[in-house]
Amino acid sequence: MNSAPRLVFALAAALVAVAAGAADPQKIVLARVFPNAGQIGLFLAAADGSEERPLLATRDIDYDAVWAPDGASIVFTSDREGSADLFRVKPDGTDVQQLTDNQWEEGTPAWPPSDQMKSGTHSP
Repeated sequence: MNSAPRLVFALAAALVAVAAGAADPQKIVLARVFPNAGQIGLFLAAADGSEERPLLATRDIDYDAVWAPDGASIVFTSDREGSADLFRVKPDGTDVQQLTDNQWEEGTPAWPPSDQMKSGTHSP
């Protein structure tokens, strides 16, 4: 299997997370493919890419991570409940909370100036 699409996806996810502006400029959150096909996970790393570690203990399909403006949480998209929904987690990987649960597929979370988290993608 060609690994080039995986690399492009991981790099794109990392760039999006950095561009979104982490509250702590010393840390980035990124999504990348696990060694097993079909598994995409979230990772935290130092701004220079060192000290990478998994954000969550589970190996679900998690992606599109965005730091909260105050740095107290990270919102991300996950398929862990069967369809794409939004979840929130603390930067230490604890206190995972499901934010959406409906017939729509939510994804691409973003924080507008009012600090009200919004989803950028909806589909039936």
